[in-house]
Amino acid sequence: MAKIYDSRLNLILENRIVPILKEHGFKENQLTFTRQFESIAFVIDLQKSRWNDKSGSQFTLNIGIYVPEVFSIYTNKMEPTKIRLEHCTLHIRIGMLDPSSKDIWWTLSENDSFEVDNQISQELIEKLNNLVFPFFSKFDNSLDVARFLASDLGKEFNQLFPFTKAQRLAYSAIIYFKMGEQAKSKELFETACNASRKSPIEGIINAIKSRIF
Repeated sequence: MAKIYDSRLNLILENRIVPILKEHGFKENQLTFTRQFESIAFVIDLQKSRWNDKSGSQFTLNIGIYVPEVFSIYTNKMEPTKIRLEHCTLHIRIGMLDPSSKDIWWTLSENDSFEVDNQISQELIEKLNNLVFPFFSKFDNSLDVARFLASDLGKEFNQLFPFTKAQRLAYSAIIYFKMGEQAKSKELFETACNASRKSPIEGIINAIKSRIF
């Protein structure tokens, strides 16, 4: 039964969603769609619910921005050869981009009519046009990402990863370091170290600072 849901989802994607994403420059790799630029990449990740079974299948979209080397410097791991959501410098669920800030999951059920798949397709297109593409338009390059992460994001982005201010500042500091802006990078690292005091990431941020300066 799960294969039936996967087939329906694939038809929704291939017939309605993938053509739109390709028009916007995205390339497909399984359920991850990526548009690469010189210093950043846009990522749209389709996430299936872990609770999917024969009674139904749910999925949602995650939206990310990837800046090369931020993941590898922060985690001290190899840089990925294929960009996934976990490699993104920031990411957020599609529902959290909506003014309602309510999580959005689309559901495929056994007794659905054809019209249900058409409605899901229309809703996905609407969310891409009204939420996803406008969010991506905030970022032209890695500097835009660094400035965004270092700013006071407020309640509008309280579900954005990285969730903590200290980690966002550290990511911003890494980007400035990569750009050759060492004074700005050191300033942000100092602020990140102070913000991370007595937290689980204090040691990580201090270690990165010591490693690159």
